[in-house]
Amino acid sequence: AMISADLHDRMGSDGAGLTLRAPKQQPLNVSIATSEARTRALLWGDTISLEDEGDAAAGWLSRVLGGASGSVLSLLQLPRYRLLRVPASGIGRRAGLADVSPVHLLCEASVAALNAQRAAQGLPPVSADRFRPNMLISGCAPFEEDAWDGCVSVGDTTLRIDSPCPRCTLPDVNQQTGTFDGPPTGPMRSLRLLRQSSGAVNFGIYLTPTAVPGTVSVGDTLRIHPCVLH
Repeated sequence: AMISADLHDRMGSDGAGLTLRAPKQQPLNVSIATSEARTRALLWGDTISLEDEGDAAAGWLSRVLGGASGSVLSLLQLPRYRLLRVPASGIGRRAGLADVSPVHLLCEASVAALNAQRAAQGLPPVSADRFRPNMLISGCAPFEEDAWDGCVSVGDTTLRIDSPCPRCTLPDVNQQTGTFDGPPTGPMRSLRLLRQSSGAVNFGIYLTPTAVPGTVSVGDTLRIHPCVLH
């Protein structure tokens, strides 16, 4: 199912919120407010505590994703879906709800090199959104980001370069339609032919803000420099 979420600074008199949308479903407005309800979850081996945004959001997600709630759950053994978020106090993980780091950076030229590989295979190009980068950078050479070290400054924030980003098969999912383009036509096969080394298929790099995150805007200049320890 294709679900989109639009964030709002204010939603009427309720403060911040988001609107959930999906095909053939009425949109759902969710007010994001501090909640005493907590749900324990397991993320990459870490037990974390998250705020639960309520039964209305859970019911909407279950209808869209084919899950269930209440007594039906135990009868049909369907998955339970809840809308959860990180409390203001945090969850004690440097990456938050991301697997390794909260920010992924990718150079446009790296995507162009992948599409050149796909053209040589007689396959259509894929867009950068297949790889879900938070930052898409122009003006760098293909795979130049692999060699970056230290920190990058962009906008009014600084981020530490953590590691290359090893890819799973999720880029084979079309972000616009939700369809799966597996072998032999998916971009991951092309990427393996182009990039596989010692079992890993890296594409882009992971970053972590070094302090309180700032604002990054389209068109900001990125600068690579040694990290300054405080």
